[in-house]
Amino acid sequence: MEGFRSFLIEEGKATSTIKSYLSIITAFQTWWSNTVGKEFDPSSVTGVDLQDYKQYLTRIAKNLNGNRLSPRTINKKLEAIKTYFRYLDETNLISFNPSNKLKQHKIQGQDDPPRWLDRNEKNRLLRMYPIIKNYEWRNIKNHWKFTRNRAIVYLMLYTGLRVSEVVGLELNDIDLERGILEIREGKGGKWRRLPISQIKELNIALKEWLEHRESQENNRLFISERKVPLTVQGIEHLFRNIRKETGIEDITPHTLRHTCFHDLLEKGYSLPVVKDIAEHENIQTTYLYTKSSEEERSKALGSLSSFETKI
Repeated sequence: MEGFRSFLIEEGKATSTIKSYLSIITAFQTWWSNTVGKEFDPSSVTGVDLQDYKQYLTRIAKNLNGNRLSPRTINKKLEAIKTYFRYLDETNLISFNPSNKLKQHKIQGQDDPPRWLDRNEKNRLLRMYPIIKNYEWRNIKNHWKFTRNRAIVYLMLYTGLRVSEVVGLELNDIDLERGILEIREGKGGKWRRLPISQIKELNIALKEWLEHRESQENNRLFISERKVPLTVQGIEHLFRNIRKETGIEDITPHTLRHTCFHDLLEKGYSLPVVKDIAEHENIQTTYLYTKSSEEERSKALGSLSSFETKI
């Protein structure tokens, strides 16, 4: 497993992806050992074993909430397994790759689209972190933390940054005078540049955060109150507070990323433009944001009704 970890690092996988892949493989190894009745041996795994595990994920396995796994969740697990056996094959730890014929589920539109905020939910979030006038600062108990958290929320909401990209930003990655934001360690180690000069609210939020942040020895853009780099866990803690304050029980950092791209497409921007901003490898991933949510479909169908209840 340590060799696999090194392999993933060499491929430029994000820290969160590496953690997820290792967890998925550990779960697969446990399933195989329990099913076969002996200690896990990758050289003994067959293509039939992998097909059986796919059936297990599809028909039996459940998530932490006790629900069946979604097709996308299953596909992510299968992708991790295929990567694991590719690693074993390329390093000659196995004589053949049993995952060559392992195929992911084909999703033909029946799956729900990514979760994004509707207009009311977005307004509730922005009311929690508004752009405020000088005389209103007296209502904010901790100016330092407020400006930091608002800058984080606005970055995710208006640029679609991943949480790992947010915590990885350094001071020299942002140039407010030129209106440029550079992401040097994106997914897969990709570098990209985002023009942010026209996002007024984001520029105000970042400017005020930098003023409150003050100069510190640490070069990370976002730091904790102990003056150490803010972590993914720190942002997850922030979102626990956001869920409590807004009443939006399922809001996560990725929800803001989805909201950004859904809103861009809803405003009429093309799929290729949004794909480039999102840094998606496949435009089909971007296409998911054009799908309607269940609530939107319900409202659309409800608008056809002309029935009125009369007293």
